[in-house]
Amino acid sequence: MSRGYMSKNCTFIGTTNGIRVKTWPSAPATLTVSDLHFEDLIMDNASLPIVIDQEYCPHNLCNKDRPLSIKISNVSIKNVRGTTSTAEAVWLVCSGLKPCENVEVVTLILSTLEIKVLSPPNARTSKPKFVGKQNPPVCATTAKSA
Repeated sequence: MSRGYMSKNCTFIGTTNGIRVKTWPSAPATLTVSDLHFEDLIMDNASLPIVIDQEYCPHNLCNKDRPLSIKISNVSIKNVRGTTSTAEAVWLVCSGLKPCENVEVVTLILSTLEIKVLSPPNARTSKPKFVGKQNPPVCATTAKSA
């Protein structure tokens, strides 16, 4: 079990990702990643400021038929400000078998057209909780299947 990580007072300048939590769908381990806390972060032209991806599979080299064995829970993201170069500010791809649990975003203020929360169409995912000021307002959409 991986437990208890905090990142505070960081600035991401021109990065592809800001906050990023990823797991491989065919990972051989069975574990839980929990109690991840991110606070007071500045995104300066980050492409994807917030990414949680339980189906990370670069270059399609994973076995997505194998059940996911890694759970992500208790993630808090507080006071993220700045700019993003894309419309998708929050990318949330959680497993239908072991969905993300207790993901909370408090005060997300980014200069972008809209804050989109993307998730796969068949995921049985508990929706993230957005608290405080969200600028621009949050809209949830469903990612297209690859």
